[in-house]
Amino acid sequence: MKHFFTILAVLLLLVTPAATPLITVAEEQGNTNVILLESLPGIGSAGEQAPNLGSYLDGIFKLALGIATGLAVLMIVIGGVEYMGSESIFKKDAGREKIQDALWGLLLALGAFLLLQTINPALVRFDIVNTLQRVTDQVGRQVPPPGAPGGGLPPTPLEAELRERLLGEGIGVVAPCNAGTRPCADLAGLPQQAIGGLIGAKNACDVVIGHGTDNNGCGAIIVTGGAETIGHLTHGPGIPFVDVDDNNGNFNSWVMFNADSSEDTSAGIIYKHGNNEYLKESMHWHICYGQPCQISGR
Repeated sequence: MKHFFTILAVLLLLVTPAATPLITVAEEQGNTNVILLESLPGIGSAGEQAPNLGSYLDGIFKLALGIATGLAVLMIVIGGVEYMGSESIFKKDAGREKIQDALWGLLLALGAFLLLQTINPALVRFDIVNTLQRVTDQVGRQVPPPGAPGGGLPPTPLEAELRERLLGEGIGVVAPCNAGTRPCADLAGLPQQAIGGLIGAKNACDVVIGHGTDNNGCGAIIVTGGAETIGHLTHGPGIPFVDVDDNNGNFNSWVMFNADSSEDTSAGIIYKHGNNEYLKESMHWHICYGQPCQISGR
């Protein structure tokens, strides 16, 4: 098996230098897009622009996996020829060893990919852009001083009322943005369809996970983003977008495995429940409740 992994290591060493100039070009341009110097299957042709750095690395990963599969098949063929075409017992053993090594390597490569894909499709994606943006939001964001807008003021009566209503349904919410903490969420600007959508999703998850009975089987879910605009591109007053923490495995399973349909987009897989859309981003679900829903991230 060590010979097979030697080939894979050489392949990775060849791929890494080829990827470096593409990343350098993107940084010099000051954006997250990369220019393809060579054609990449599933991404684009030479000279075209990849959707983002994550899509480029995802294409490289799939290409490397395909090459590894092809090499494994080639080693099986070579080992078979050695085994069948030689009368020497030693060469037959060498041929059989090549076949076994290739099969083990192929099983390991494809098995790891299929296992991660089955657990959560997001595990085999390279969502670097959203991850970096999330880290910037939580670490690099300045907290306003007391007395400034968003600087330690108490929540409004409407904000407090909505939070109490959601809490009664088993839905928690991070601190309001005027409390001066990050991450934060404001509910007062959300339309009623978003509030109702959160409650409906929680109840539906309770029923499914609770095997037909509404017994809080889903567990608590936490809202991490609402109508606030700081740190978001698509959130705002009157817009039915919310973020929900992804630490609840029951809720994650309900979203993915009970969706009416799903769509693989450049932003990620969008799971559709009726008119509602769920997009898995780094550390949270980006959700649109009700039409029009055109999720593009954050």
